Amino acid sequence: MKKFGMLILVLTSVICANAQENVLESRKYDGQGCLQMRGWKRETIREEGEFLKQVRDDADRGRCLKVLEKIDFEINSLFGVNINSGYCRSPLGLKFTATNDIENKAFVVNISYIKPNGVCRALSSYDLWVVLPKPPSDYLVRYEITELERQER
Repeated sequence: MKKFGMLILVLTSVICANAQENVLESRKYDGQGCLQMRGWKRETIREEGEFLKQVRDDADRGRCLKVLEKIDFEINSLFGVNINSGYCRSPLGLKFTATNDIENKAFVVNISYIKPNGVCRALSSYDLWVVLPKPPSDYLVRYEITELERQER
């Protein structure tokens, strides 16, 4: 019986370790209003040249180039998604995690926020930028956005 219990413990540890390996280290990137979201409102920036093209191209560009945090594009990439949440700024309860879906060759960015009571009359979208490890060149990026119901107290 002692060996059986030990086997379960080892198997549980291996399963948990494998699940943990798929979670990617990620952090929010403050674009300071300097990065322009284009196209389908989802961006994958893998190189510095792509990053520089994303920086606004107006009178504020010089300031932006000075204040934006540098990213080491040899080991990281920058991912952006425009969230049309109904909030005037950052959605309430905004959380995100990123995982490596090895089987489907994709990084999956799971985003959630609390559903608003009403809708902002002004601009109701928010650009979320996330720094992740650089994916292999044949990988896709998927964004899964979930509105959570507000918890009543």
